Parts: sequence; structure tokens; C-alpha cells
Amino acid sequence: MSESILFLAHTEDDGSLSKATLEGLGAAVTLGGVLGAPLALGLVGGDVKVGAGAIGGTGAARVLAVEGPAFVAPRYG
Repeated sequence: MSESILFLAHTEDDGSLSKATLEGLGAAVTLGGVLGAPLALGLVGGDVKVGAGAIGGTGAARVLAVEGPAFVAPRYG
């Protein structure tokens, strides 16, 4: 069984990704390269198009997104 890395992030109000999110993404990409593990990215927000454009060059094996009015404000449970 092959291990993989899943990186989940919430977009900012304007759909972009915060500096901290981009730094975390960089660490996930590096870790995936070191381990030889495929990277999957997940974005959540009101509109994720801008954020998705920012992560397009990461070489992720898979990008998943959920968007809409119900996902504008981050919620933790």
C-alpha cells in the first residue's frame, strides 16, 4: 500500500490563500518529494478558483475542492 499526503486548506474571503497556508503547502510538497508520496490537495471556501490557481504548479496528484456560501466561514468541530 502506498502512503500519500493530504493537505487541506481554507481560502481567504477573496478566494486567495494566506501566507501561512502557502508555507504549509510548501512543506507538504517537500515532504511528498522526500517520501516519494503522492500529494492530494483539498480547498474549502466560498470561491476557490483563485486559490486553485495558486496551487496549480505543485505537481499534486489530485486537487479536491468544495465551494459555496455555506463554506465561506471556516468552522471547526
